[in-house]
Amino acid sequence: MATPTAAQPQRGLSCEEAAALGPAKAMKVDDLLASLRPLARKKGEFETTAEYEGKFTPALEKIAAKARATTDQDRVILAFPIRPSSMSYDADKGQITIGSTVSRYIGLLPSKWALGAEGYIPTSSKRVGSSTYVGSNAFGVKKNVIKVATMDTGVFIPGKALSGWPSEFSAITKAMAPREAMVAKNSMYVMMAGRLQPPFVVTGEAYQGATISLPIESATKVEALKFTPECAIVYDAGSKQVMGSVPFKR
Repeated sequence: MATPTAAQPQRGLSCEEAAALGPAKAMKVDDLLASLRPLARKKGEFETTAEYEGKFTPALEKIAAKARATTDQDRVILAFPIRPSSMSYDADKGQITIGSTVSRYIGLLPSKWALGAEGYIPTSSKRVGSSTYVGSNAFGVKKNVIKVATMDTGVFIPGKALSGWPSEFSAITKAMAPREAMVAKNSMYVMMAGRLQPPFVVTGEAYQGATISLPIESATKVEALKFTPECAIVYDAGSKQVMGSVPFKR
């Protein structure tokens, strides 16, 4: 009888291999926030860092277990759809371009500003209230003003530019047939693999007052995961192909 051999441990995926699993394997930002939100608060003055971070341990262990089931690593995979307006197609050359000449200044993914969560990448936005009132300026000009309250969720990446992520991005050009390009413009993602960082949930607020030319008063509350990517790629979910890497400042 042959002696059974010990099962070989699964090789953990590299960062790039994990990101290339695509959006179907990515964790949902809102689900991660839901598991961490009840614990989100500032560290107490008389609380050690170990005590503070220890309160997150059960939730983080569940997140890590889910990550290991997918990649055999503790890395969290996140997916961010790229706006079709950030891509263009040249039918004469048969090429799709991801990014543009201004991407080197504003990045590939848009970000928003909020006090406390400066430059977060939004993943969802929900209107949670609205009302109207009559407002007037210093000259007595009156306008009906719409007051809107919004709740945003997103991802806060330390060190990114306020205008977008990454702070610089060189456009990627690939040969592609017209029919494939039509699909790709609605199935392109930035895939990131990395780790959640304390305090894990960052909160912020943004306010914009009404003017005569734009009689809308808006207040936005933000909850964002604090996340440090280890790698990022552009991924076409339609063809399941990696289009290129996304360099970023660490």
